[in-house]
Amino acid sequence: MLNPAYAADALAGFNEIPARGPYTLANANSALYVSLPNVTANYTSIVTKIRNMVSDGSFVGYLPPDYRVEPAMVAGYKHSFLCWPISIPTQRHPASRYRGQRALLRGSSSSTL
Repeated sequence: MLNPAYAADALAGFNEIPARGPYTLANANSALYVSLPNVTANYTSIVTKIRNMVSDGSFVGYLPPDYRVEPAMVAGYKHSFLCWPISIPTQRHPASRYRGQRALLRGSSSSTL
């Protein structure tokens, strides 16, 4: 957390009975992510550009200014930038393991998820 007072209050609220605050909120993710090769035939050049940005360090310019000076934040973003392009051409992303993925992409209402 960048704001220690907010972090302390959020933790204190979570430990109260009944609990309150941001740690008590339930969130869900119901998005469908279409893989980049299904979006554009130009995906290999995009993956190459991302890999080059990691190699030369230029990805740091896309981070908020406060994050650029925190080595742990830069390292975390660098790791995610290194992992993401690997999953595109090799289909090693965890979501690609689900059966029925092609049915969903074709617009079928039934799947074997």
